[in-house]
Amino acid sequence: MLHPEALDPVAGLLNQYKKHLRLSFGSREETAESFLSQLTSYLAEQVPEMMSTASQDGLVHEICWQAKKYRLQIALSPAWLPAVAEDLAREQVYLAVFGPFAAQKWNIMHRYYTHPEFRNFTGYFDPWQRLKMNISRGGLFTYFDWFFRDVYGLKFFIPEEFSLALQNFGLLRYNDEK
Repeated sequence: MLHPEALDPVAGLLNQYKKHLRLSFGSREETAESFLSQLTSYLAEQVPEMMSTASQDGLVHEICWQAKKYRLQIALSPAWLPAVAEDLAREQVYLAVFGPFAAQKWNIMHRYYTHPEFRNFTGYFDPWQRLKMNISRGGLFTYFDWFFRDVYGLKFFIPEEFSLALQNFGLLRYNDEK
């Protein structure tokens, strides 16, 4: 818990750090803020009738498409996600979180996929390692893979541990991911 007087300065510093995170895509390098902006621009071109707004700091993009709401945002850690996933699911908002999760042993998050609000409404994407954990029904998430393919010539992969965890939970049968 932070002292209320320290909350705004600390949040400001964290947001500055998130904005300037460097992503390397082969020969191209970009900031996380630029990456998220390019993704949203790509979606605006490719997805018919999509409407988008960005937060003032550029780290959160709200999208409305096919009467569904999506939130795309940069995060340093997925640790805060359990606290908000239930609220967003109640509001029927899909959440795509982009961050350096693979380096943080994000496999601890597998267990949350036993909860419907996680399965149906959230997806983690790690552009640094080109990995994703996502089984959401949010149709817009499909375009993320196309964005990486079309803009960077890269492909997202599903970590083997995630597929195994889904099998252990009974959410995925053997060879369903192939």
